[in-house]
Amino acid sequence: MIIKDWEYNTFLKSVMNYAAILIHGSDRGKVTEKVGEVIKKIKANTSGPIDIKDISPDDILQSNSYLYEVAYQKSFLSELVIIKINMDLIKIDKDFLNFIEQLDLNKCNLIIMESRNLKNNSAILNIFKNKQHLALLNCYPDTDKSIKDSIIKYANIYNLKLDENSITYLSNRLGNDTMITKNEIKKLSTYANGSKVTFEEILNGVGDSSSITLFNLADSMGVKNKDEINYLYERSLQSGAN
Repeated sequence: MIIKDWEYNTFLKSVMNYAAILIHGSDRGKVTEKVGEVIKKIKANTSGPIDIKDISPDDILQSNSYLYEVAYQKSFLSELVIIKINMDLIKIDKDFLNFIEQLDLNKCNLIIMESRNLKNNSAILNIFKNKQHLALLNCYPDTDKSIKDSIIKYANIYNLKLDENSITYLSNRLGNDTMITKNEIKKLSTYANGSKVTFEEILNGVGDSSSITLFNLADSMGVKNKDEINYLYERSLQSGAN
């Protein structure tokens, strides 16, 4: 079943009610972040040790029964076993699809799968969409609004003080990869060390991952900040915008 954005926090509270979780999308940073959040939530709710097994393509090639064995094998030393699979590194054939479809929620270890290259009409996505005990989380690139939301979110996490103009500027400058946004905000926070950063410091301190066009420049003409207008103008020239 698809877990919508507004259902995400509720999903985290009941993550062990699923046999497998597939987190995918072109925003690799967001995929990585959600995988980490899921595992962090499980650890917070588990008193004993957790064994996390990363499955490689070579592991799967060991035998036709390997996936079944690792999915249902319990550990004497751990309270919980989590299986992690990077779907971009393995072959998704008929046997693998059958393995996913036949997972027994009451017996199998939790499987967390991640990918950035699955097509929207792929068979495995359809399986996850139609099974109640399988969770599907989509991670698509940020929109203009969600880029701002991400900046505010990470600024709060890392205790970075930003005014509205700085947030708007950063949302224009940063790209739509969540991990890049997170890293740049973290870097600014380390530099600020609890103090408020100036616009000039942000201008000089943040890498540029966005696609600047003359549309951005035109939109900025209403901004009463010469530095920002000049910056967007220079970026439009560098990118060959017309």
